[in-house]
Amino acid sequence: MKLWSKCISKNKTVVSQVQDFDLAPVYDTETWNGILTEVCRTFDISRPLVMAKNLRELQEFGITVFKKPDFIDDFRYDKLELEIIREKKKKS
Repeated sequence: MKLWSKCISKNKTVVSQVQDFDLAPVYDTETWNGILTEVCRTFDISRPLVMAKNLRELQEFGITVFKKPDFIDDFRYDKLELEIIREKKKKS
């Protein structure tokens, strides 16, 4: 599964990256806590709280957003956006 993560301030992407995780898109809190920890470590930001709303958005739409109130520690951006990059099936 590929995940595109980006930190956004004033409607502009400040930093972004695409990471490849060796698992299918699983929608449970434990899996996403691990993924989010890795993403936040790369951006050197604190980790937001994963709510049921975030897992539901990822499962239904493939995207979720964390805003400042979702972070316990200081967060210097306006939001953190995570988007699952869906692989297109190759036609034979």
